[in-house]
Amino acid sequence: MAKTMTVTELTRATGIVDVEAGDAVEGDDADGPTFLFPNDGQTFLIFYAGAAAGDQLTFVGNNDEYGRAAASLTFTVAAGNTGVVGPFSPALFNNTNGLVQFAAAVGKGTDFFTAVRITNSQRNGA
Repeated sequence: MAKTMTVTELTRATGIVDVEAGDAVEGDDADGPTFLFPNDGQTFLIFYAGAAAGDQLTFVGNNDEYGRAAASLTFTVAAGNTGVVGPFSPALFNNTNGLVQFAAAVGKGTDFFTAVRITNSQRNGA
């Protein structure tokens, strides 16, 4: 199975979310270890690796517009650290439903994933 995540909207006014709260998904979610999130090219994944050995995420890539073979993206975060990966080009990472797919190698309950979309709705920090 796969778990479809909710994307949290961020602006300069809202700041960064707590990666372990809100719409965060735990690495050992019952619908994992494959996860999906909507992507419009302004979406990032924030990942906290609480597992003792850290974790490695693999994002599924697509063939490019010229038919060159897809390349998956692998991203590793050491234990106790937070990583941010993205934005994701829709042409290279979205599936036919407009979702980015990734899998966690370890996927422990101490790992947290939060998908965020960064918008610029505020001008000059106002």
